[in-house]
Amino acid sequence: MRICFVNDFFLKDPSATITGPMVQTYLLATGLARRGWTVDYVATTRSDRAGTSESHDGVTVHLVRASERWELGGALRIQRHLRAIREDVFYQRGRSALTGVAARAARACGGKFVWASSGESGVRRRKYLGQQLAKKKGWKRLLHWPIYARADRLYESGIEAADLVLVQTETQREELRKEFRRDSVVFRSGHPSPPESVLHKPQPPVVLWIGAIKPAKQPQMFLDLAAKCRDSDARFVLVGRVEDPKWRTTLAAAARNHPKFSHRDEVPFDQVSAVYAEASVLVNTTVPDYEGLPNAFIQAWLHGVPVVSLHSNPDGILEREGIGYYAGTFEGIVDRVKHLLLHTTEREAMGRKARAVAEKQFGIERILDEFERLISNTPAAPPRPQTGRC
Repeated sequence: MRICFVNDFFLKDPSATITGPMVQTYLLATGLARRGWTVDYVATTRSDRAGTSESHDGVTVHLVRASERWELGGALRIQRHLRAIREDVFYQRGRSALTGVAARAARACGGKFVWASSGESGVRRRKYLGQQLAKKKGWKRLLHWPIYARADRLYESGIEAADLVLVQTETQREELRKEFRRDSVVFRSGHPSPPESVLHKPQPPVVLWIGAIKPAKQPQMFLDLAAKCRDSDARFVLVGRVEDPKWRTTLAAAARNHPKFSHRDEVPFDQVSAVYAEASVLVNTTVPDYEGLPNAFIQAWLHGVPVVSLHSNPDGILEREGIGYYAGTFEGIVDRVKHLLLHTTEREAMGRKARAVAEKQFGIERILDEFERLISNTPAAPPRPQTGRC
């Protein structure tokens, strides 16, 4: 089988900021390559390698120059590149103009198109006109309206045309049914399992926050948590790339004021296992309806780390499986983290259970098996002639 992954960026591109969809697309692509699939991956780049093709872990990566101003511009460049690619399957994750671009590429050669959701609210219509346009004022609002309308129609038409839609949670499945009147398959994310030695945690315990340092992730709340737990002997580690200079000042001040707090820059994906292996608790402070099934949750659980989450709790898994706590408020986070730090036996037992649950539900080989089964059972729509128009 031949498959083409279409994404905004590629995980191992130094110019890219790592995101959850990027990680899952990479793991699926490289996993299928190991199983003998011919795998292409088309993505934009901000580096000088645009216009080249590279081989990474059995995957042929085609790099297209990213647009500096318009997300739609990069998507149209990818569309032009896809005209030369003929595959059995095209896969794209997350709602963007690339959804429509990938769907059209699949139709042009009679391939199957698979669309996968990402965030919990990522199955709704009017992403750009409903969310992005509100951030523009005055003449900029008038300028962006037709661009955003086109981008909305591109991704909505791609979801409508998909041969197979994959969602992360039952909540997303119901939302998709309301918005698009079509069914989908709940398809979990997957990760490789680290050795069982990761269950042996260093002392004093480490409380971890990891992700992109941006407003939706609310990293300031983790700094406030560290300050509230000043009397604990635990270390508080925040991991993530800093792109806003103001945040470097904030993090440096936090480290000066709280010697047990530290910041580490973004860790390459192939080295991040060591970060989770050191952790005893993972804290998530993301705003509501932003994340579906965070990669950080799965990676933490596989490393024997319970999760304390402010809002994200996909299908109630934290309470249902007993592998973490849903806090709901900042005060709830403080209470739950302090509880786990004080009760070592309970924390370690919860971590072992998290590992067992994650291996059963989110092991990458099981996920690959399921993907291959779904592809084999999904018929493709008949090909359509390309018009050369977006």
